[in-house]
Amino acid sequence: VVARMLHAEMAHCFTQWAMSVEKWRSEREEARVDAEREQHLEALRGEMSSQEEKFATQQDKFATIEERLLESQASLSEERERVKALEDSYASSTAALEGE
Repeated sequence: VVARMLHAEMAHCFTQWAMSVEKWRSEREEARVDAEREQHLEALRGEMSSQEEKFATQQDKFATIEERLLESQASLSEERERVKALEDSYASSTAALEGE
């Protein structure tokens, strides 16, 4: 009888120990997976930060190009006005010479 009780107690202790080990393994695996996820998220954050910097640089370049384009358009408008004034002056001079 004592042997059966001892055997039953040992079986119960072994079962408890096995469940504790399994719980510990499960928690350790969850911690490992969480750490991997965090590393992956950190890598993604770094990549996102890098992409944001590249985007900001591209925006700066675009703004510079846009500014130059506006300056070129203003310069072109001024040149057109000068050409128009020269054409008008030429037409006026030609008319005056023809009138003489």
